[in-house]
Amino acid sequence: VLDDGTLKVFDMNVAAQRLFGVSPHDIAQGIFATDFIPIENYEAFKQNILPTLQRGESVTIKESTEITSGYWQSTITPIKNKNGEVYRITIFSKDITAENEREKISALLQSAIDSWPFEFWARDNEGRQILQNRVSRERYGNLIGLNVEDSSLYLNYEGSENLIQRAL
Repeated sequence: VLDDGTLKVFDMNVAAQRLFGVSPHDIAQGIFATDFIPIENYEAFKQNILPTLQRGESVTIKESTEITSGYWQSTITPIKNKNGEVYRITIFSKDITAENEREKISALLQSAIDSWPFEFWARDNEGRQILQNRVSRERYGNLIGLNVEDSSLYLNYEGSENLIQRAL
């Protein structure tokens, strides 16, 4: 931590280097953490994230950038000296674009099945519930992750054999 309270980055994994467009040489010289913050986000960084780092606590953020396409998750970790003072920070980033896209598709699918006026659920090859719509959740509670055989759903509902056949 410099006298003015700013932090310098001295270590980044390859993904973070690619995300922020810096070379190993640049990092070895030390780069101000604020060099990675867009001007419009600087005040929020200064008020919220910087104090957390200065206390020696890690911060994880999800972001999209103009430097590279996609979405990234970065964990910023302060490094303390033997006196307990933060003197460097490291940044570990990973590309979460595929994960982010899966979450969007999953939310879209969930929204679609929640609009259906009848019960719906689906299970995986091992018999665990993996999808359930709003009508089914309201009637039986959240069944996600439960196994069909372990669920009291079928024992307490008249006509359960028909329901099982419809779900399969």
